[in-house]
Amino acid sequence: MKYFGFLAAALLALSMAASPASAEAVADSDTLLVLFSMTGNTKAISDAILAKIDAETANIEVATPYPADRDTLLETAKQEINDNFKPALKTRVADIGKYKTVLLGYPIWWSNIPPPVASFLADHDLTGKVLVPFATHGGGGLGQSVASIEKLAPNSEILKPFAARGGSRVSGADIDAWLAENGLLEK
Repeated sequence: MKYFGFLAAALLALSMAASPASAEAVADSDTLLVLFSMTGNTKAISDAILAKIDAETANIEVATPYPADRDTLLETAKQEINDNFKPALKTRVADIGKYKTVLLGYPIWWSNIPPPVASFLADHDLTGKVLVPFATHGGGGLGQSVASIEKLAPNSEILKPFAARGGSRVSGADIDAWLAENGLLEK
């Protein structure tokens, strides 16, 4: 009997968490946050952004995972960027047309966007969309990442990007100011 009570309570909690009202609130958003994060630094910025705005999310996942070994990953990334390689993705946003604004989060790899982000941009028609990049880096800033985004999404409006050194604390005030400057935060 105790088991049945626990099971009923758990099912009730799950049904409330997945209620149509909560799913509908997210589904009505015209903003999409797309994220590629390997170490969690860029995800931390993403989480801070999502605490401030209403957006649906999509994580960029490669079909073939990257090596776990840091040195091997660095060499693989460098080679892919040099070869302009775009890996196959698991991620596909089928209804990309419904979004007006796409926030695009990524780490800087060799002064550029990572190849999976290039794949995402090449695989999705972002014509007429407002793109808002945010990135983490190891000290070199945005590098040529915004120029690469412009090349892969030439018919999009690209707003002011946000960049933070990976692993550093980013203040909520900095994120608020950036979101407000781009018209994404109600004043």
